Amino acid sequence: MLTKLYRSCHNGGSQPSVESLQATLLLILEAFDDVYIVLDALDECAERKDVLKWIKQTTSWRKSKLHLLATSRPEEDIAKHLRLLDPDHVYIKQDLVGRDVERYINSILYDEDSFEQWGDEINADIKNTVLKSAEGMYVLFQCAIR
Repeated sequence: MLTKLYRSCHNGGSQPSVESLQATLLLILEAFDDVYIVLDALDECAERKDVLKWIKQTTSWRKSKLHLLATSRPEEDIAKHLRLLDPDHVYIKQDLVGRDVERYINSILYDEDSFEQWGDEINADIKNTVLKSAEGMYVLFQCAIR
């Protein structure tokens, strides 16, 4: 299905239309028992409104084999839009995410020989900078389309 779409676009010489991409996705859905789509960092998407519109269209297909997962920082427009689509969205509190990120950073900075040369002060600065950058991440939306 993807090869056919690729060929119809002059072997990648032109962009497929949104409609042809959606039609191809629907064909792919029919070929598999379950299809998972992960949309990471929705808040960083330049075409946020278009993506939210696409999510709404996709959920209207009512295909039980389609599963969507979207992550984002807590942006009100995204949260509001997705809450309307699925009131059973999942919210992961920042402190839980922060603890996981901190565990990972510790495993890299303090369990690996290559970072010992920098010393505790520099490692602490790295850790604090990364933790501050990760603030507010959470899973906004997960649903199986029914």
